[in-house]
Amino acid sequence: MATRSGGTRRATDERGASSTEYALLAVLIAVVVIAAVMLLGSATSAMFATTCQSLPSYDAGSTC
Repeated sequence: MATRSGGTRRATDERGASSTEYALLAVLIAVVVIAAVMLLGSATSAMFATTCQSLPSYDAGSTC
């Protein structure tokens, strides 16, 4: 289809495609971060609790 300037229109508008790709990439990154926090969160919490309990100033009545 010719335009007034003599050029031709592109068959597809790539602005929508690139924003969709960025949105999918952002969702993928969010899923990876959430999965990492869920998998490593309890292990990290247990590690800090073990470290706290091994400190000489820790006694059974105190909390870390």
